[in-house]
Amino acid sequence: MKSIFAAEWAAIRTWWSVWIGAISAVIVTAVPIIADHWPDVAPGFVALFPKHGEQVAPVIGLLLTLAARLISQRAVIEQVRKIFKSDGGSNVQEK
Repeated sequence: MKSIFAAEWAAIRTWWSVWIGAISAVIVTAVPIIADHWPDVAPGFVALFPKHGEQVAPVIGLLLTLAARLISQRAVIEQVRKIFKSDGGSNVQEK
């Protein structure tokens, strides 16, 4: 079975884009939760982030960005081609 990852895990761990994405997802998730428990902690900084419960879309976006970086696009395209070729071309209309 082919690997779905773009590279070996040892190489992926050294990519700065993966680290930045992971850290960003943690920050966007954690800051509103921390602000709920300690509202007096850096209110100017906390105001830059979405309120608790509103950070779902940014977190999903960051996770999708990480997935796009980690997953081999070639493997995805091959799987999509297999799906569309599996019917033997019976969906193709002739003119």
